[in-house]
Order: sequence, then structure tokens, then C-alpha cells
Amino acid sequence: MKQIFTVIITLGLTLGTFAQNVGETPPDFSLNDLSEMKYILSDNKGKVIMVFLVGYNCPYCISSARDVKTQITDVYANNDKFHAVVIDVWDGSKSSVQGFKSSTGLDAIFLQKGSGVASSWSTTYDRLFVIGSDGKVVLKGTKNAKSQVSDAKSAIQTALNNIVTSAPLLSDNSGLELTQNYPNPVRDETKISFRISKASQVNLSVFDITGRMVAAPIRDFYESGEHDLVFRRNDLKNGVYFYRLQAGSFEAVKRMVIQ
Repeated sequence: MKQIFTVIITLGLTLGTFAQNVGETPPDFSLNDLSEMKYILSDNKGKVIMVFLVGYNCPYCISSARDVKTQITDVYANNDKFHAVVIDVWDGSKSSVQGFKSSTGLDAIFLQKGSGVASSWSTTYDRLFVIGSDGKVVLKGTKNAKSQVSDAKSAIQTALNNIVTSAPLLSDNSGLELTQNYPNPVRDETKISFRISKASQVNLSVFDITGRMVAAPIRDFYESGEHDLVFRRNDLKNGVYFYRLQAGSFEAVKRMVIQ
């Protein structure tokens, strides 16, 4: 009996060592997707990652997946800074995981044989996690995924906003300068000015608050010097937007409001 008790204590300490909380870096993992390609968590630092832990034929997970799809994966499907990752922690066959994907319609990266992730993360199936671009947990699911979809979406949006707003306004003062649009807020149209130090291919893109690109007013080659653009809102809805200028190896981001 004493030996059994000792084993239980040892196991508890081990789980406590691997367990992570909000603000901590979760244990890394390397799992095969449905194309048998390796997906390594730590290799995707810099992206916001939602992890949905499921059992391949768990009815609760399938029910939760409907809300995950409509509120999260459908919303952020075109955001290159976001990954939706579904991990089967029941270690089902490849066809079983493929069946879960087909039945739910989730637009996500599906990973196989993930029971080790559930163990090292001290969690279970039908749970949501959100990992920020710095590789740290910003949401740890403690209840069924269906009840925490809204919390997860809020955590994802905040983490994505942090990527955009933390981007350097000037990558190099001698290489690129992007001014604040004027007027701001924008009613019908606004002027955006920029300066580049050498002739470059210039791309100017506008993104909504979810990170979806909604306009690309510049895709052209520009000579060095100062340049102006009149940007018209057209059918863009009221809200907060970000415009990003790329010229050669330089990049700058600014925020504008349409109302």
C-alpha cells in the first residue's frame, strides 16, 4: 500500500511539473497531421494558435465544434497570423480523425495521436486553449469547449491585435516612413503619405480588426522619395482598421478609424 501511495505522489508531482497556466509556455509537441506532415508547436511561434482537444467520435466535441466553426474558424480562416489546430486525444486511426473533420467541417489543422498532449497539459478532451504569438497560454479551457467559445474568440482577437499594434511603425528610419492618414477618423476618403529611401516594389494593404485583408490600394513599383495616396472607404463598414506598407525589406503599420 505504501508503494502504491508513493507512485501516486510521484505521478502527481510529474503532472504538476508539466501543467501550465495562463502566462506560461505549454509543453511542446510534435504530431502528424492528416497528410503525415509534422506539426511542431514551437515552430509556429509568432502566430496565434487555438488548440481544440477532441475525441474523434465524442458527441460533446462534435456539438462544440459547430460553435467553434461559426464563431472562430470561419471568422479567422483567411488570417495568416492564426492557426486553428484540432488534436485527437483518443488516439484514433487516421480515418477516424478524418471522419471527425468531415462531420464538423472545421477549417483547421487536424493532428493525430495526441493523448500525450492531454497528459502533459493536464487536461482532457472537449477543451479549448489559445496560445499567443509569444508562445504563452492566454486562455486555458477548464470547461467544455461549447461554453468557452466566446472566451476563446475574445482571447484570439486580443492576441491578434497585440501582433498588429506591437509591429514597429518604422523598421528603419532611413528606409521607410509612413505617416498617419488624414483625416482620421475617415468619412469618405483620406490621404496616406509615405517616403522610401530607394526605388522598391511597394505594397499597401488594409486589414479589418480580425486581420482579414479588405483592400490592397497599392501594388506597384515606386521610385525613391515621398508619395501620396488618396484612399476611399467605398463600402467598408464603420470600425477600426490597420494599414500596412511594405517596401523592400521594410514594413510599417498604422491604425485608422472609419466612421
